[in-house]
Amino acid sequence: MSAGQSGSEEVHRGIRYLLRAQRRDGLWEDKWFTAPGFPRVFYLKYHGYSKYFPLWALARCRNLRGKRPLHAYRHRSRHFPGSSPPGPRYSDPEGGSPGKQGLGPAHGRWRGGLPARREMLLVSGMGGSRAEAAARKLLENGAKALVSWGFAGGLLPALLPGTVLIPEKIVTADGAVYFPDLPWSRQLRDGLAGEVDLREGTIAESAGVAASAAEKRLLLRRTAASAVDMESASLARVAKESRAPFLAIRAITDSARSDIPRCALESIDEFGRVAFSSLLWGVFRRPAEFFALVRMGREVRAGEAALARVALRARSGFLCPRGGERNSLEAYG
Repeated sequence: MSAGQSGSEEVHRGIRYLLRAQRRDGLWEDKWFTAPGFPRVFYLKYHGYSKYFPLWALARCRNLRGKRPLHAYRHRSRHFPGSSPPGPRYSDPEGGSPGKQGLGPAHGRWRGGLPARREMLLVSGMGGSRAEAAARKLLENGAKALVSWGFAGGLLPALLPGTVLIPEKIVTADGAVYFPDLPWSRQLRDGLAGEVDLREGTIAESAGVAASAAEKRLLLRRTAASAVDMESASLARVAKESRAPFLAIRAITDSARSDIPRCALESIDEFGRVAFSSLLWGVFRRPAEFFALVRMGREVRAGEAALARVALRARSGFLCPRGGERNSLEAYG
């Protein structure tokens, strides 16, 4: 699709397959291993791949084909409804360009067609500067509210991986405090009641990854916060400047007592993509990190599963603030 072949039969068949293979819970399943560890010795499986890669593909298709429902692609035809025959020209009505992710509505589930929704999704990558740039771009494209969506590190021992935190306030690295929209936060908590392990509290800003339990203890003493991330404060700052409602939804992936292994820090980029050769070389040089890496994988999967439940629940529309016209999600990793 990014190469300008969105009207091809190959893309058409791929979209039909994704719609046909989607499970009743809105996700997908891939029973095979997704990466080699050491060939013919051990293999790896990244459980998140089968959840978000199909969603990205459907989102790109949805952006390219305008407002027509996806269920139209269940029927065989030479080209996608509303698209031009294959050719060298690239067109993305939602504002994207080849090799870049355009802005477009984000949906929790695609089976049976798409209802009209009012959200936009922009993956910023990790870091405050990236989050700020993403927030400003969303507002420039018509967003009326901002959501900081993604993972956080736990500072309180009671916050286990998979816990969803909807903070009452955000504390920046220089001590400034921002408050998410209170009625919207209450609306979200009511909508998620009984769906996930839900907590309130404070999120502290960190300029970098708080990788060790010692760093997290220091942040807890300095800020008395519940969790830490690198993006929410930047979105809160932009939202206050723009007088836009703001909310944060963060799933805990590493607990207060967990150390993130060095091999993971060295092999994961700002978008959460893993350089497998670097990861394997790190484990080879420091074998003691292998079990910490396995534990980290379990914790990340717990966070992914929690956010997936929130996204599915968002189909009811409660993710939009009451009275709001358009809502935007900023996600990282």
